[in-house]
Amino acid sequence: MALSKNQEVGLVLGFDPRIIPVKTGVHIFKGSFVGMSAGYARPLGATDTYVGIAYDEVDNTLGGNGALNIRVMRNSDFQYNVTGASITSIGAFVYATDDCTLTVTASTNTLVGVIVSWVSGTTCVISQVTSVGSTAALAPAASVVTLAGIEAITGKKT
Repeated sequence: MALSKNQEVGLVLGFDPRIIPVKTGVHIFKGSFVGMSAGYARPLGATDTYVGIAYDEVDNTLGGNGALNIRVMRNSDFQYNVTGASITSIGAFVYATDDCTLTVTASTNTLVGVIVSWVSGTTCVISQVTSVGSTAALAPAASVVTLAGIEAITGKKT
């Protein structure tokens, strides 16, 4: 289900902002996962390229492509609920089904990051994997990777 209001996302580590022009006819809420569509930011759809978490709310429902810009947080670790995650999910890839739902199921969903820590229940700390190109090449054949694999993807020591 898509966001209908702003939400706070608990950042654990890092903040690497990027400014991206917003697609026409969309409303991106603060805290939503942001995807790219034809070079413009929009609320993430399952097959979009993931570019980060919205730092601000931007309403471009009446503007043209690029009329407004949005700041997104990239390359940070954040805490969030992940459907299907448990204490044994550390190292598993995390995918977004829309702008506010994460899962460990790849299917046709968009790669968002890797679980680096389990908090409780399905709440985990995720290290983002953001890209300006396709994330399909980053997706593994298996759903769990080694720490070396996480470091190679995220560029961070675990």
